[in-house]
Amino acid sequence: MKYGIRTGTLRQEWQEAYATAGDIGFDGLEICVTKDEHMPLILDSGVRQQAKQLAADTGVETCAISYGILRQGSFIDPDPEVRGHGVELLGQAIEGAADLGCAAILCPTFERQNIDIDPLQTETYVECFRKCVPAAEDAGIMLALETSFSVELLHHIVQAVDSPCVKIYQDLSNALFYGHDSVDMLTRLADQIGMIHIKDTDQKPLGEGAVDWDGSLKAIEDMRYDGWLVFETGPGDDPVAMAKRNLDWLKQRLA
Repeated sequence: MKYGIRTGTLRQEWQEAYATAGDIGFDGLEICVTKDEHMPLILDSGVRQQAKQLAADTGVETCAISYGILRQGSFIDPDPEVRGHGVELLGQAIEGAADLGCAAILCPTFERQNIDIDPLQTETYVECFRKCVPAAEDAGIMLALETSFSVELLHHIVQAVDSPCVKIYQDLSNALFYGHDSVDMLTRLADQIGMIHIKDTDQKPLGEGAVDWDGSLKAIEDMRYDGWLVFETGPGDDPVAMAKRNLDWLKQRLA
């Protein structure tokens, strides 16, 4: 397995975060693209070249793009123009992520009140991803779904899209927030999980929240997971010190 960390977790932009992640001992960086000001990394080959040079200099891979800006073009929006914008945004991200050497694009969809989406939303969600998967397959980019959805709905969506590039981005803490069981989700989605977010509840240091770490780490071992473990841990008062503490804690547990 490899260990990654999000730029947001370090409270740094990517220009600084590569070196910081490498100094702490992380193998990869997940870059958060959440607003228009972040889009040059996706759209500008010159900016991407800067990121690639930093990755080479620090030995820290660009493991994923966390594409929060995709909410501007939600695939469950009733307006087809909004969904069309989302398809365009994701197409741009696939091209940019391929150039950066990323493994995945995190595609977020969260329904805080309903948890799952309704049948019509599910239909549009699947339809939009189907439009994006040819480019993702050609580029070798995983489209990693991070959602509030239940195991049953996630199974349905992945099977309906029917592409090897569409996987689940499982978050151990988010599962609890949305009323699911982290260990149960890891176990039942084992064949469909492509990446895993590491964090504990309420932004607490690892091991001090409500996540069942014994059960979760056993489930990860049982599924023979060999992908990225990406830290989205709480930053605390000193994000760098907290990230080091959390990485050391997890490595000790896995050892």
